[in-house]
Amino acid sequence: MSVCWQVIVFLTTARLTQYYAELMSKTGIPVLEIHSRKSQAQVRHLLDLVPSCAARKTREAGSL
Repeated sequence: MSVCWQVIVFLTTARLTQYYAELMSKTGIPVLEIHSRKSQAQVRHLLDLVPSCAARKTREAGSL
């Protein structure tokens, strides 16, 4: 059984968000960086990349 979790971290500035996203990426944590310097199209694209836990569990159950 795989654990399905996602975390949203809110930070005070876009620069701080960029810094922590880079830091987490370097430690092997998958990160999607969303902040005010991203265009609405970029944000929408990133959000479309995030699969829901329910969809992931359905795919895993079908592959058993």
